[in-house]
Amino acid sequence: MNAPARPRPFAFSLSWTLVGEVLFAGGQFGMLVIMARLGSETVLGQYALGLAIATPLYVLTSLHLRPTFIVSDRDTFAFGHYLALRLVGTPLTLVAVGVWSYFAAHDPGTRSMVLMVALVRFSELISDILHAAPSRAEHLRHVGISRALRGVSLVLSVALCLASGATPLGALGVGAAVGAAVTLLYDLPIARRYESTRPRFEPETLRKLTWLAAPVGMAGALLGLTQNMPAYVLEHVGSVAALGRYTAAVSILFVSGVLNMAVGAAAVPRLARHFEASAQTFARFLVRVVAVVAVLNACVLLGCVLVGDLYLRIAYGAPMAALHTELIWAGGIAIAAGVANLLSQTVVATRSFRIQFGVSLSGLLVAALLALTLVPRYGLFGALMTLGGMQTWRLSIYAVTVALLVRTRRRAM
Repeated sequence: MNAPARPRPFAFSLSWTLVGEVLFAGGQFGMLVIMARLGSETVLGQYALGLAIATPLYVLTSLHLRPTFIVSDRDTFAFGHYLALRLVGTPLTLVAVGVWSYFAAHDPGTRSMVLMVALVRFSELISDILHAAPSRAEHLRHVGISRALRGVSLVLSVALCLASGATPLGALGVGAAVGAAVTLLYDLPIARRYESTRPRFEPETLRKLTWLAAPVGMAGALLGLTQNMPAYVLEHVGSVAALGRYTAAVSILFVSGVLNMAVGAAAVPRLARHFEASAQTFARFLVRVVAVVAVLNACVLLGCVLVGDLYLRIAYGAPMAALHTELIWAGGIAIAAGVANLLSQTVVATRSFRIQFGVSLSGLLVAALLALTLVPRYGLFGALMTLGGMQTWRLSIYAVTVALLVRTRRRAM
C-alpha cells in the first residue's frame, strides 16, 4: 500500500491507457462481431439492447466514483468509503435491469440476454473503482494492463464457447466468470499497493459521499439514456433485428469511445492539478488534449471512408456492407462525440460536479425530441440523425461551459 505517487509524464500515461483501451475496444468490438457471425442479427440486437439498458443504470449507481476520488482531497473520504458505496450500488443495478427488462415487455429470451449482459458488466464496475487507486497516483500502467486483460479474455472465452456449440447465454455466463477472475486476481492486489481495500460501511459518511457524487452519477446516467435514445425508439418502432443493423452501423463508436476514454483517463488527473495551479496552464494543456482526441477520431472517420464497406462485410457479413454510408456518418459523429466527452471529463476535473446534471438533462431532452420525431419517419437513418444532433448539442454546451469555468478561474487568481 501507499506506493510512491510521483506522477509519470503525460505521454507515458497516455501510451499505457491507449494500449489498454485499444485492446479493451478490440474485445468490445469482437463481442459485436461474434454475436453477429456466430449468433445472428437478432442475437446482436439482443446483446446491444442489453448494453443499452444496463449501461445507464450502472452509470447511475456507480456515481462516477472513480473520477470523484481522483480529483477530491483525502481529508473527508477514504478509499474504503468509495469502495463500500460501489459494492452497495452495483448489485442494485442487476435488480433494476431485471425490472426494466420485464416491464419493457421483451420476450423471455431477450430478457435473459439483457440480464446476462448486465452480469458481464458487474465485475467491470468493481474493477473501475479499484482502478481509482493507481489512477490517482498517475500510475496508469496497471489500469492499461487490466483493461487489456479484460477485453481480450472476454472475447476469447465467449468466442470459444460459441464455437464449441454453447448458447449465447451460456457463453456470456463464462465471460462473466472470466471478468470476475480479472477483478479478483489482478485489480484487487494492484489496488492494495496504493490504498487500503477494506470497505468502510459507515452510513453517515456514505450518505455524504453519495450527496457529493450524485450530480455526476445522475449526469452520467442521463448521458447513457441520451446516447441510447435512438436505440430505444428504433427497437420499439422496428424490431430487435433493426437494432442489430443500427448497432453494426454505429459500432465504430465503440472504438472511438474507448480511445477517448484512454485520453481522458490520462488527462483528468493532470487537468485537475493544472486547474488548481494556473488557469493559463490548464487552458494550454486542454487545447493539446482536445487536438489529440480530434486527430484520433479523424483517423477513425478516414478508416470508415476508405475501408468501411470491407470492415462491415468481414465483421458482420455481406448484407451489412450496404450500411457503408451510415458507417461514414457514424465516423463523423465520433469526432463531435469524442471532443464533447473530453470536455465533460474536463468539467469533472474542475470539481464542478453539479453543472454536469443540467447539461446532461438538456441533452436528454434534445435526444428524446429528435428520436421521437426522426426515427419513426426515417428509421435507421433517423436514428443516426438523432445521434449526430445530440452530440453536436453536447459539444456546443460543454465548450461554452469550459470557457466560462476558465474565465472565472482566471479572475479568482
